Amino acid sequence: MSLLGEGHLEQQSVQGGSTIELNGKGTTTGLNASILYTLFQTDEGKPRLNLAFVWRSQTVLPVDGVFLENGVRVADTASSIRLPEIYTWGVAFWPIRDAEREWKVEVDVDYARWESIQDFDVRLSNGVILANPQQWSNALSIGVGTEYRLLSLTSHPAWNVALRTGYLHSQQAIPDVNFNPAAPDAPSHTLSVGVGFLCKENGRFLGLLTCGAEAGFLGRKALGIDVAYQALLFESRTVVGNPNPTVNGTYQTIIHAGSMTMRVNF
Repeated sequence: MSLLGEGHLEQQSVQGGSTIELNGKGTTTGLNASILYTLFQTDEGKPRLNLAFVWRSQTVLPVDGVFLENGVRVADTASSIRLPEIYTWGVAFWPIRDAEREWKVEVDVDYARWESIQDFDVRLSNGVILANPQQWSNALSIGVGTEYRLLSLTSHPAWNVALRTGYLHSQQAIPDVNFNPAAPDAPSHTLSVGVGFLCKENGRFLGLLTCGAEAGFLGRKALGIDVAYQALLFESRTVVGNPNPTVNGTYQTIIHAGSMTMRVNF
């Protein structure tokens, strides 16, 4: 299958007392292909052990915009962002899967070919080229996660609850010479926890809506809400030899992220 996407780029810096800004946007297409194979099933025909593979093609996003100095347009710009080819392998196993509960354990491996990124050069309409060579390395990410789902609560039989947790380790892709404090790349460890609630059949969602009351092709079958939290713990990194001496130094980064989503099953 193909994928059509649009991107927006905006970068701002202060150089020699002037505020420099680059911004632009563009549209590109890419290819995704995947395969899912079920090795074992339960007596009810549900997967017990799945193997999966996903391939995402390399794609180039052309970015056209403007170059501003202290808010004043200097020139039009033309550049591109190369998105790497990514290979993903996954294994999912359900030690428990019956009418009352499901326990799934999953392991995923991503391999991103970041070495395909050679530069972030920006070409100005006045003929000037802002050279920005890159020397990124390919990187591996390994994640493991688990979900324990109660399919029917005794006190609320129309609801099921899922408890989730996971861990992801990602390798460093950006060398010291290309390091950017705006995206402080380093080997990272991501910890995540989450919980999900799914209301179906004749249950009531937040006491307001009947979850599975609508019939027909687009009739609502269930309503759900999911909450998650992630802590991204980057290993301490000391940068030396960057062309911009103000970038050199030691970086310690922690990122906290939370999300809440609501969904409708038809």
